[in-house]
Amino acid sequence: MDACIPVTQAGKTVGNIQSGKYAGGNMLVVSYYGSYEGSGAGHNAANEYAKANNLEVIGAPWEKYVTDPMTEKDSTKWLTEICYPVK
Repeated sequence: MDACIPVTQAGKTVGNIQSGKYAGGNMLVVSYYGSYEGSGAGHNAANEYAKANNLEVIGAPWEKYVTDPMTEKDSTKWLTEICYPVK
């Protein structure tokens, strides 16, 4: 598992924390609304869409947690962007 934080410049590797870079390119993004436990449905939708549209997944997916559950208590309003790099 990779935990990512966007930065404006590369950092240094320190212990278990490593600097990395995601290359640019095409991205399949699913907007999933709901609790984190149900986000598998978003991944399934992304894989089905990629298959139906002849897109090749070329890397590991990641999730971007847009909504802060500490400020929005209604989990049906929590937005998670599920991102797959594709070709």
